[in-house]
Amino acid sequence: MIWTLAAFAIGLLTGVVASDARTPHTRYVPLLSGFALGISLMLILVFTTPTNPYVGFVFLFGEILSSAFYTAWIWSRIFPEIGLSYGQILGQEFAHPSYVRRQYSAKLYEEGLARPATD
Repeated sequence: MIWTLAAFAIGLLTGVVASDARTPHTRYVPLLSGFALGISLMLILVFTTPTNPYVGFVFLFGEILSSAFYTAWIWSRIFPEIGLSYGQILGQEFAHPSYVRRQYSAKLYEEGLARPATD
């Protein structure tokens, strides 16, 4: 039981770090180092603990949940002009993860702030 809770906690922390990749203000060094730390802790946990087939799934579940919740919170702070509540943004993160990003890029394009296309 304690190993399952540890896997869930590692998944929660990794999800918070990974949620930065789903917003426009990505910082790559903390993202990659935090993600590598979370994955390496999880691998150490899997290979050194008693056999529990659900540990990996619990980690993944925690990572997905915290990533969606934290990403919705970031989007509600960055882009309040979209007119969606936190719960609606959270629902969009689960149903259509790129919806808010497309709306944000359309807003930037209308304001002339979008980056030029690079080929």
